[in-house]
Amino acid sequence: MREKRNNRRRQERPQRPDRPARPTRDNIIDLGGGRSSPQATDAQAKERPTSRQDSGEPTGLYLARGIISQMELRSESSFRPNQPDFESIYALTGVNPNEPDTLHSFASESVVQDARPETVIPITSEIIEHIKEERQDDGPVRVVVILHTHPAPGNIAQPSSNDLRFFEQAGKSISDAFSDSKVYFGVHAMSGDHRRTRESISNTAEHRLRWVSIYREHEVALFDAAGREEKVTVDERA
Repeated sequence: MREKRNNRRRQERPQRPDRPARPTRDNIIDLGGGRSSPQATDAQAKERPTSRQDSGEPTGLYLARGIISQMELRSESSFRPNQPDFESIYALTGVNPNEPDTLHSFASESVVQDARPETVIPITSEIIEHIKEERQDDGPVRVVVILHTHPAPGNIAQPSSNDLRFFEQAGKSISDAFSDSKVYFGVHAMSGDHRRTRESISNTAEHRLRWVSIYREHEVALFDAAGREEKVTVDERA
């Protein structure tokens, strides 16, 4: 129902004369449905594998504390006084496998078609072009992590059905565009806004990180394009 309503709103919204034609639905998907019930989470877990530990492939992502600090700043930048936070999307990339070194904020209408408290609508082809332009002098990209936020109370770092559909569709496009890279997806959940005591970063599960800033509790969970959990570790060397 959410996707149908969003489609209708997009159809009714007048087209700007100075804006290029909208991309096709192949490149756009509604990342809505941040609130997940335990029943829905359990059902999703039964439908797909939970990890790649038995595949024999190298798994896991290493995040430097400096990158995590940038993730905190990017996610909290959706704050607006007296209004609910809206979902946002950003990416991490790196030239070393499993070690992102750059954050891409996607603070442009060319990349994000719409953003609301419970949904964000990114354009995958524009995400790819944005990353290519920002990294054009850095050599081959070896890791890409696409994260979006689930802000406000009641939201959790668990992908919704729309999120999983986005992982699958965008994963193929991003893998084709960056053939030498490993592609991850993440859900970045945040609590409501009030003054807190800062807590350091820790793993609450192999695929989850949790920390507390002076205003919000943060939890980030990592997955592959099939929605399987991917290990994430704080890189203490950086």
